[in-house]
Amino acid sequence: MLDENRFIEEVWKKYEIETRVKKKDKFYEKKQYKASNKKLLLKTVASFLLVITITATAIGGTYAVVQKYTKEEVKQERTDWSDTKPYFNRNDDNFIYNLEDGIEYGIIETYEEYMEYKERDIWENMPEMTEEDFNNNFLIVITTSHLYRAGIYISDITETEDTLEIEVRTNDEKEDMTTIVFSKLSKDKYKENIVVNYIYETPVMEGYTDIDELPREYKIEDAIEEGCVVIKNYKFYSGEDKFYEFLEKVENGENANIRVYSKYEEKQIRVRDIEYRDGKYIGEERMLKDDEYEGKKSYIVGDKITILDGWGKTYRIISEKTENFMDIVSIDK
Repeated sequence: MLDENRFIEEVWKKYEIETRVKKKDKFYEKKQYKASNKKLLLKTVASFLLVITITATAIGGTYAVVQKYTKEEVKQERTDWSDTKPYFNRNDDNFIYNLEDGIEYGIIETYEEYMEYKERDIWENMPEMTEEDFNNNFLIVITTSHLYRAGIYISDITETEDTLEIEVRTNDEKEDMTTIVFSKLSKDKYKENIVVNYIYETPVMEGYTDIDELPREYKIEDAIEEGCVVIKNYKFYSGEDKFYEFLEKVENGENANIRVYSKYEEKQIRVRDIEYRDGKYIGEERMLKDDEYEGKKSYIVGDKITILDGWGKTYRIISEKTENFMDIVSIDK
C-alpha cells in the first residue's frame, strides 16, 4: 500500500501523462465549444486536487482496489515483424479485435490452450510456460498486423475492482519493429473485464480549443479568430505567414505548433494539429464535416517534412520507420 506522499506523486504523474496524450474513444465526444484553455486547465487541476484531498484522508480504502504497475514492472516478451501471422483462433471467447486501432489481443488461461498455439508455431518468442505456471498465471498476447503500430509495448497496467486496463503505446525508435507482445500475469490480477487501449501521442496545442470540442460547422471566421492557418479550396485564405514561420522554426530546430483549417467547397471541413517537439513531428487530424469520413481521426509521429510538387504543392509529414504520412497543407500553384 502506498503512503500519502507516494500516492499524491502517482496522481500528479498520471495527470502529467494525460495532458500529453489522449485516448481514442469513438463512443465519446465532447460537445462544448470555445471553452478557454486556461479555464479547462484550471478545472482539470481542481479535479485532481479534489481527488488528492478526498483520497489522502482515506488512502487505505481507495488503493485497496486500485493498483498501478510501472513500465519497468511489466515483464514482456517482444517479437519483431516477420512472416508469421499475428492472429488468434477467432472462435475463442476471449479474442478481441480492435479494427480501428489495428490491435488484436487475447487471453490464454490454460496449459491446453497454450499448447494449441505453441504447436501451431505462429508466434516467435512465445514465453516458455509449464502446466504448473498456469496454476497461478495467465498469458496475455497483444498483436498488430499494422506496421504503423510497429514498436508496440505495454506501457501501463491499471487494476480496479472489476477491470484490468492495459495501455499499449508505440516506441518511436526506428530499430524497434515489435508487433507481438506477451506478458505473464498473476491470476489474482485476472478480471472478467480486460481492456487493451492503444494510446496515441498527440500534439500539445496551447491557446487553441481542444480539437475534440470543435463543432461540425466550425466556421472560417472562428478559425481565423483562433489563429489557424486557413486553406479554402486549395488556396491560402489566412495565416500563410504563420505557416512559413512554422517551417522556418522547425528548420532551425525550434519547438513550434500550428493548427491548419481546411475547407473544400461546402462539403468537407478538416482540422490538423501539428507540433514539432524535440526533433519529431506529432500530428492529429479530425474530419469535422464529410459525407463519408465525418468524425474520423488520424495520428502520426514523423521524422521529417517532404514537399510533393505536381499539380499542386503538398507539405507532408513522413515517418521513415513506418512509411506512415500526414499532409499538412495542399495548395494549388
